[in-house]
Amino acid sequence: MWRRCVLWGTLVLLLLLLWFGIYRVPPANLSPVRATARDVTNVSQSQYQGRGYRLDESEVIRYIAVVDPAERAEILRDYRLEPTSNVISLTVLWDAHRRVGNVQVGAEFAPRTLYSVLVHSLRIPRRLLVGLSLAHDIALPGDWVVRPGADPGEYLTYVAEAVREAGHPNFAFVREAQSQIVYHLDGTPCQGSDIIPLYAPLKGAEPAPAREGTIGEFVRALSAAIGARIEHDLAPDNATRVTWRDNSFAYYQLGNGPGETQVSTLLEMVAFSLGVSFTKLEREQVVWRLSDEVGRN
Repeated sequence: MWRRCVLWGTLVLLLLLLWFGIYRVPPANLSPVRATARDVTNVSQSQYQGRGYRLDESEVIRYIAVVDPAERAEILRDYRLEPTSNVISLTVLWDAHRRVGNVQVGAEFAPRTLYSVLVHSLRIPRRLLVGLSLAHDIALPGDWVVRPGADPGEYLTYVAEAVREAGHPNFAFVREAQSQIVYHLDGTPCQGSDIIPLYAPLKGAEPAPAREGTIGEFVRALSAAIGARIEHDLAPDNATRVTWRDNSFAYYQLGNGPGETQVSTLLEMVAFSLGVSFTKLEREQVVWRLSDEVGRN
């Protein structure tokens, strides 16, 4: 009898350990967090001598595949960001201001993917990348130093080599021309008072934080959310302010992004909110196709 009690007690203990040790770990979906303006502190180039987190004059990108946790923590402290144990990737933007551009947190057992590198570290518009679903399946852990504003082709040549060295010898970005849908914003946007949601939050997800910016910044966010270029004739000094919530991130993390009906509904809502209209057009666009097949070039 007592042996049976011990056996059942052991099973119950194992179940409790599984529950608290496995099912309560941080979620596998990774969360990119960009540094806000108050977090940013400029750091002189002299402080980076001898470190991996820097760029030489001839470089536009550097991959730090093997991260020294102490060095990473020091970089974060330089920028008044609190080092945490669940940081899985750090991106330093190396220009006149030299700042942390992206800190990604998540679970150690879910390494950072090529998708996060392309979209969050390099900030290449998704519409310029064909076959992006492949990037979700390629692990590319580590930190990055990036010179903002470089040609995407320069970034991608370097990244392709990093992916091949990471165990995908046939990987390549293939440059090609492709006809794509673009939208032209017509009319003069009005100053709205309501927060514009870029899609509804997915079931069970919290709404994205509200962000206020210029109409130009909003159009760029909208372009990324719909995965298409938005042309416009807005003056660079247009002072119209817009507040929005960008809920699109989760849609792209789970697959290829929102569907055509969702995009159309969003554009109709934005047009109504700002007093503008959108014209659907076709343009030829240079894109990069992700390939991991033998003989593709």
